[in-house]
Amino acid sequence: MPPAAIGAVVVVVIILVIIVGLAASIPRSTSPPGSGAVVVTQVVVTSPDNACGFQGDNQPGFNADSGAWKTLLLAPNSAAIPCTISSVSTNTSGFHAVASVPMSFTMFPQILGITVICPSAYNGALNVTIT
Repeated sequence: MPPAAIGAVVVVVIILVIIVGLAASIPRSTSPPGSGAVVVTQVVVTSPDNACGFQGDNQPGFNADSGAWKTLLLAPNSAAIPCTISSVSTNTSGFHAVASVPMSFTMFPQILGITVICPSAYNGALNVTIT
């Protein structure tokens, strides 16, 4: 082989070694995203005062990784507008619910966003209370 061809082969080999080394250093997940240890079978929405018509507005469940933050988007019953939400909470062990409240609904459609912080592991229904 001519010296120029040998030099090109060496460069290609060095580049391949670098690429393989970088690929090997990328951390691997043991499970695909969203298939983690948190399995919420249903979001059970209660509202003792039926604030904005949310009483019984149950939502589908979700899967999440440990400690994940999930956002629930709920729309009030249009017949209940205008209305105000003053608090959002959960009594399900390990979960935390966060929302910007008080929130006034003056027209339809408006959406209530609730961020749920998941525990390390769970399987069952998630209770969310809105007043």
